[in-house]
Amino acid sequence: MTTPITLYGQPHCDPCRLARKVLDRAQVPYTYVDLSTRPDLVDAFRQAGKLQTPILQTPTTTTSGFNPDAYTRAVAEARALESATAPSPAVAGPSL
Repeated sequence: MTTPITLYGQPHCDPCRLARKVLDRAQVPYTYVDLSTRPDLVDAFRQAGKLQTPILQTPTTTTSGFNPDAYTRAVAEARALESATAPSPAVAGPSL
């Protein structure tokens, strides 16, 4: 299963470390991409107007810079997706 959250950051970025800490504490799955190894993504984000790290991407939004409200929404979205795809518990039928 793919994780619903992707976090793009760079080394020595305090907001990036804080963003990872927020997601780790929330215990939601996410993928971290180190932009120092991906100049192609840096160029694409710049062209899209995303000029600050961390960049948080969910199935519905992409935000740049550390924004606590965006992280709260991302965690809620990840949890909603997780519960929607979780298998339903077995329902016991009548005994025969």
